[in-house]
Amino acid sequence: NKNNNVNVVGPPNRFSSLLTKMNLSLPSLTDLPSHRPISSNDVFCNRELRLDNIRAIGFDMDYTLAQYRQPQFDQLAFDGAKEKLVKTLGYPEEVLDFEYDHSFWVRGLIIDTQRGNFLKIDRHKYVRVAYHGFQPISSTMRKYMYSRTFNKVP
Repeated sequence: NKNNNVNVVGPPNRFSSLLTKMNLSLPSLTDLPSHRPISSNDVFCNRELRLDNIRAIGFDMDYTLAQYRQPQFDQLAFDGAKEKLVKTLGYPEEVLDFEYDHSFWVRGLIIDTQRGNFLKIDRHKYVRVAYHGFQPISSTMRKYMYSRTFNKVP
């Protein structure tokens, strides 16, 4: 806002400290105008969406629609994922103790859910780097596991 003060409407929540740190505010629905002029810079959905049928909403992180502040945005996504894993999907409470290291993770990683590995692949689907947790997978093992079988599950 104009005074660089943060307005968080409603009771404090788990994002209040991050919003304050980032100098952001979230208005409540009652604070939004009833009518807004349309601009040539607006983004529209070209079909109706029934949100009751939507199971997940993702973020298009290619920076075409918004500029993200990293690592703060990544931290927010990481914390939200931990909370969902524990509270919704039944993962152990210890997951909430995991700490995000923005220097380790990079954009564009693929998770091999069958083997529990993190992969960085090139445009030809060649696995360039693979980790199991924080442990790198050797070149020999990586090639054995993923050479010519990237899209096939054993």
